[in-house]
Amino acid sequence: FPFDLFVYFHLEKQEHSKMFRICHECNRRPFSCCATLTFFFMFIPFLLCWQAALANMDNPCPKPLHTWLLIQGVVFMCNFVAAMYIFHRIGKKPKESQSSEPRKTVYKRAWKTIGYDCWVCVYTIELIFGMVWTSMGSAWLNAIYDDTTGTKEELQDKEECKEDYKLLIDMTWLGTVLFWLYLVVGIALFILTLCIMSWKEDGETGCEGCL
Repeated sequence: FPFDLFVYFHLEKQEHSKMFRICHECNRRPFSCCATLTFFFMFIPFLLCWQAALANMDNPCPKPLHTWLLIQGVVFMCNFVAAMYIFHRIGKKPKESQSSEPRKTVYKRAWKTIGYDCWVCVYTIELIFGMVWTSMGSAWLNAIYDDTTGTKEELQDKEECKEDYKLLIDMTWLGTVLFWLYLVVGIALFILTLCIMSWKEDGETGCEGCL
């Protein structure tokens, strides 16, 4: 809504602003907010994770953080592609039919996509793996910052890792935070978008279909 107001007043002054017209049209599409969130929380971190990992392949860290970042980047990209696929399947309105069959509502499309689509089933397995892998990253970070256990050489490697390869550690920390944050915020925004779409399609005054 604030973005719509901004674009409206901007177009009043600059009638031929093609870029803002394109942004306005994208903003009006279903799941545009979810897609934007996924782009900033998954696609961009995918690039950052791979850049940090490839630039620090030879590091003394006692845990293979560069390997974790490479695989976490793949997890981020899978989340991004799967989200775009789900948003497209649910957001695409069915064609008008002359038959007496009931029209597929947004909730029916969501249920069919999430519950019966084979690619979403594959993504569910990947999502479970992502949860386990992200938890392993958190455990490895805690092990690196634990200065009470390990041999003298391992403690020395930990210190060198924390001092000279801070980017590697920071990106691992960022990768774990963004994954869990995306799950919480993304699911909440997804449900909210479904409610809004239902209200627009069926003229509901509430969110009864969500419950």
